[in-house]
Amino acid sequence: TIRTIAGSFQDIPVLSPPPNSWASRESAHVAIWTIDIEANGLVTLPEVPEGVHRSLYFYSGEQMVMGQTEIKQGYRAFTTSSSEIGLQASDKTARLLLLQGRPIGEPVVKHGPFVMTSRQEIQQAFYDYQRTRFGGWPWPKNDPVHGKDPSRFAKHANGKEEKPT
Repeated sequence: TIRTIAGSFQDIPVLSPPPNSWASRESAHVAIWTIDIEANGLVTLPEVPEGVHRSLYFYSGEQMVMGQTEIKQGYRAFTTSSSEIGLQASDKTARLLLLQGRPIGEPVVKHGPFVMTSRQEIQQAFYDYQRTRFGGWPWPKNDPVHGKDPSRFAKHANGKEEKPT
């Protein structure tokens, strides 16, 4: 099962990206998909133009094979191959997140949780955060803690809840 968040896969419909975003440029080949592969199943990712990067985050299952490479759950596989890529699940269902796109080609500066294009922008982000907490902090204390054992991990739009295992 492949769910498309951005970018098309075969004839699966997808929402249009924001008009001025990198994702709206067809040449960027931006794709965000979740992929569920049944036990011992195989999914073939289509080829992409040269220069498009793919990251696959294997977040649920035991083991899988991407092309000729074994990948264990909890790891990321990165490829710049433009060829089709086969994804083979082991004897348990494999769940992955695919992030794909042509690099933007802009400078990247990162520090802590901030990612910008210059050191000056990072300093401004820290200043803005320290001054306004990006619009205010809605909790009564600066250290909201939700307990040692979270009551839920994710709640989907259809109401389904996923809890950590």
